[in-house]
Amino acid sequence: MKLPACHLILLAALAGIPTGPCGAEEVAPAAGAAEGNPITALVSEPATVRLAAGARAAFLITERRADGFEVDATETVVLSLSGPDKAVLEAPGVLRARQAGSLLVIATKGSHRLEIPVEITAPSTEPVSFVRDVLPILGKSGCNAGACHAKADGQNGFRLSVFSFDPQSDYRNITGGARGRRIFPSD
Repeated sequence: MKLPACHLILLAALAGIPTGPCGAEEVAPAAGAAEGNPITALVSEPATVRLAAGARAAFLITERRADGFEVDATETVVLSLSGPDKAVLEAPGVLRARQAGSLLVIATKGSHRLEIPVEITAPSTEPVSFVRDVLPILGKSGCNAGACHAKADGQNGFRLSVFSFDPQSDYRNITGGARGRRIFPSD
């Protein structure tokens, strides 16, 4: 089966093989494309980063170019913090909060500068709730779906209610099922 030229170019691009216009011998590097299309602005998503002390947050820096294209610049900008005692950059676009307060993540590329406000709140002292914190995890992973432990007889001796319909029964089965051997209390 012979594939059309556009399919071959698409497959080559997905495989990381450089291609160019028909008859072209060399493809200009991606960095060279920015020279002909200067950056008009740097933009952050989210515009303001909010997180609790001890938590991590990710952000994306996009460069807007004169030709209307937007390119991910998170890896290519120079990042710095106005308050290095309050947070640390673990990787480009990844921030870990150390203590409550406010600071700025400063992204620079060439003559462009972007300041991203960061608001760090105190860590939550709210206790863990089975209904609010545990059941959503079971739902997201599909444990309380009909194909898993919410079947009529459960699975492997463990049964949950369908879509956490009966939280009390689910709690009882997790903590007391199999004669209490499903969990190991630490206190």
